[in-house]
Amino acid sequence: MKQFLRIVTTALLLFSAGGAIYGGLKLVMFPDGSTLHLPPALLQHSMFPDYFIPGLFLLIFVGFLGLWTLITVLCGSKLYCLFVMLQGAVLFSWIIIQMLIIQTTSFFHYLLGSIGLVLVLNGYILNQLEASHE
Repeated sequence: MKQFLRIVTTALLLFSAGGAIYGGLKLVMFPDGSTLHLPPALLQHSMFPDYFIPGLFLLIFVGFLGLWTLITVLCGSKLYCLFVMLQGAVLFSWIIIQMLIIQTTSFFHYLLGSIGLVLVLNGYILNQLEASHE
């Protein structure tokens, strides 16, 4: 069970962090959103004039933190379960805030929000399994 959860967690972190690094870099380098086919009108209800700041947040908090979390899982750090829960909460929060700001939803919002919740749950279960083996 523990090994299965670690594999699932690794795959979810790789998917979410990889996508966030890709998307975040694209938005930072091309803040008009054109390379990701994001119309500027999505930001009309936000405080952002372009996608630079959201892209930077995506890159750092979902991308790089997700990559760091993936490394802690692969290395078996004592705190990896907590990092997984934190990353899941960050990803879920990012999606909720994004939906509130752009005032629309897509399949990817539901997919990534669900991945965030699964990461929180997996981190919690893995933490319980680790504690029961001590």
